[in-house]
Amino acid sequence: MGIDDWAENVLVDDDSGTNITHWHVDRKAPDFLESVLAEYEKARERVLRRPLEIVFDGEPGVDAGGLTREFFHLAFEAVISRTYKDCPMFEGKRGHLIPNVATEHLANGYKFVGMMIVHAALNECRGLPGLSPAVQHYIAQGDGPASIDDMVHLATIDDVADTGLKSLLLKVKVCSFKINNE
Repeated sequence: MGIDDWAENVLVDDDSGTNITHWHVDRKAPDFLESVLAEYEKARERVLRRPLEIVFDGEPGVDAGGLTREFFHLAFEAVISRTYKDCPMFEGKRGHLIPNVATEHLANGYKFVGMMIVHAALNECRGLPGLSPAVQHYIAQGDGPASIDDMVHLATIDDVADTGLKSLLLKVKVCSFKINNE
């Protein structure tokens, strides 16, 4: 299921009669990332389909969209720059970030980050900045490519986070270029 399928309808929660989800956030908390992902873990789908209104604890402000954008900016920056369960979730350089393959125990964390990306899109905010175009495509489509040819134009050597492998691939590229130009 892709983002468009998931975000097709905005539902009203009949229990509360409201069409807005209010979240109180402590942006200065040392466990900010863990607390944000915990909200996504316990959130019901119907709640995530409603527009979000953020209140930053201890700070004045009414959310007319700016606080929500600030929340998603802070949350996505935390995903990129902090650790979750003592491991970085993504590796590589910005613009080519890929999931950290050495962290199988983060599977749920990636699920919640995916939920956050969709939630941001529903609230007219940008998704996770810095991801590899191939990873962005995978998340937006909801499943893998039909064939390698579907993804080859999206992946570059810059998407390889392992420095040893990247160095080897660059050498192969240089050698291939020399052979093709002789």
